[in-house]
Amino acid sequence: MGELIEEDPEAQKAKIRQNLKRALPDMDLVKNSEVTDYLYDNGFTKIEDLQYVQFEDIKDLMPLAWSRKLIAHWKQTSAASASTSREGPRGHSSYTVKWDKLPENMLELFRTKKALKNSEINELVRLVHADVVKTVPNCERGIFANIANDMAMKYPDSIKDIILSGKVSKNLTTAEKLKTKFWNRFDNQNRDPSRNRLQVEAPRRPEAYGCLRWQVLDLPDEETLETLEAKAEELKTTYQTQTRQNWDWRRDIRPKMTLTYCLQRRDINSQLKTKRARGAIPALTTPCTTDQIAEKWPFLFANEGMLHHFQELTGKDFKKSLSEWLPEIQEEMIDYLSRQSHENDKIKYAMRTAQKRRTGSDTELKAIILMLLKYFKEDSKCIMIMVQEPITMNEIEREVALPGTPIIVGTGKSWFHASKFYFGLDGKLRGSASTFSRGLGLLFCSYFVFNIKYVAKAAKTLDFIQRSIPEINPEKGSKAPATSRGKRQISFQLLKLNTDFQSYRERLHEGEDEEEEEVDDL
Repeated sequence: MGELIEEDPEAQKAKIRQNLKRALPDMDLVKNSEVTDYLYDNGFTKIEDLQYVQFEDIKDLMPLAWSRKLIAHWKQTSAASASTSREGPRGHSSYTVKWDKLPENMLELFRTKKALKNSEINELVRLVHADVVKTVPNCERGIFANIANDMAMKYPDSIKDIILSGKVSKNLTTAEKLKTKFWNRFDNQNRDPSRNRLQVEAPRRPEAYGCLRWQVLDLPDEETLETLEAKAEELKTTYQTQTRQNWDWRRDIRPKMTLTYCLQRRDINSQLKTKRARGAIPALTTPCTTDQIAEKWPFLFANEGMLHHFQELTGKDFKKSLSEWLPEIQEEMIDYLSRQSHENDKIKYAMRTAQKRRTGSDTELKAIILMLLKYFKEDSKCIMIMVQEPITMNEIEREVALPGTPIIVGTGKSWFHASKFYFGLDGKLRGSASTFSRGLGLLFCSYFVFNIKYVAKAAKTLDFIQRSIPEINPEKGSKAPATSRGKRQISFQLLKLNTDFQSYRERLHEGEDEEEEEVDDL
């Protein structure tokens, strides 16, 4: 009797990851791998083991809604597997290609018996594969052999001349070639994402520093290039025809921005001289200019749109991070930085004066950014340029020399008196912000979104923001310009500030603890 050979652990984990992806497509790859490792380490090593996972086992790993969806998914697939265990290739008897759901241009080729191009066959395989994975619980590789055979028999005039590995395989039937395409896609989708998709979507190159989804390989499920381009046009029409007060971010704009994220990255990354990774999204033949991107994706330059793209790109919610970081740190940081120089002490006094006179908002945040710039001996005009009121956007572009790097333009006599804020990029104003904190979000996030190195005269301040607020802390590299030796690394001054400030906070808290003990003794 032959020895029982157990499946490779990595192959088992890959199946669990794919199962998680089907149930929770919004779960990012890092979280997917984390949950997979947790399940595997706790003895749930096979797909059939997942039916025994309890809600209490996973509730602390993810949002409650995700936990409940997973449990329901595993129970449903377990029941479906039991009912189909006596069939042939799993699920095939219950699956039929939904021809009516395919794009109209493809259906027209079927009706007129015209041959599909190889790119159209690839799109057909992608759409059918996605539907099979979504519809058939725990589908296996073998299901696609029968599906490919049925498809080739139904439309023999349209599904032919299939190219495999860059050449026509004459020794294979059409059904066999179509089956091979399905199998290749199935295998690629089930590969370990930590070694495949994650490395490709977040390549090791300076522009992708700190990013998780710098380039996107595949289109969203049930979407084609045509449907996504149509959604891009809908977004553009909404921007042009509706007032800002009527923009529905939650139900309309944000969902469409999420679906079209892959095209936004394609257009932005076309500005770089780089070869795209192979996937379902073809590269552009000519690069997009910033003006063209602003015209096609106007919501990208609104505060909510920029922060949403940044979150898709890095996995970090800048707005939430800022709202949590600032109240916790502001008093101690302002006090510490004001002790470092007479200039910073003057900034603290100006902040207090503005607060008393109520001449502006975000005074603590403005003070911290100004003090950091002074501490690092950097130029405040690389963060925000001040212009006198009254002035229009057209007048600003005519009269002010705007830099090519991201910039905030504030109207008023000083940072603490600024009443309006505009966002500039590539020498033009691209949007506006109602507060300084929103303007800072536009400025900082745009460095990541548009693949820009930090401006040299504010690089340490921007690096501090990056590591303190969204807490993007890669082990190697930096978005700061390269040193004379060609290296991008964390500034010694920044490391010293972090160390000294933490020591200062610890001394403050130790003093508070001693005072509490004295009160308790009394």
